[in-house]
Amino acid sequence: MTRVARRAVVICDSNRFGQGPLVARLFKLFLYKIGLWGAFNYIRTRGKGYQISEGDGLFYSYSVYDTYDVVANWANRVLILPSEPGPSNTWFHPLLSAPGVILIGIRESSVTGEKP
Repeated sequence: MTRVARRAVVICDSNRFGQGPLVARLFKLFLYKIGLWGAFNYIRTRGKGYQISEGDGLFYSYSVYDTYDVVANWANRVLILPSEPGPSNTWFHPLLSAPGVILIGIRESSVTGEKP
C-alpha cells in the first residue's frame, strides 16, 4: 500500500487487542509486545496459522496495529479511530477497547514543494 499510495493509506479492519475479556486483551498485547504472539498463535492454531469460524470462514489473526509501523514510517501523520461505538474513557482507547479500528496515514508534501 505505501509503495503505490500517493497521499493517504486507509486500513479498516479488526483489532485483536480490542476483542474478548479485558484479561485476554491484556494478555494478547503482552505477548505481542514481547515478540511471542507468533509463537502463541502457532500453538493456538495447532501449526496452521489460521482458524475457521462460522461467521468469518477461514481467517488469520490480524490487527491494524500489526501494520502501524509501516504506515507511520511512510506518513507524516497517523490517525487511529474506532470503527464502531464503544467505551472511550480509557487511555488505551481504541487499542484495548475497539474490536475494529480505522488506521489512516497521511503523507503531505514538504514545505519546499519537493515530492516526499
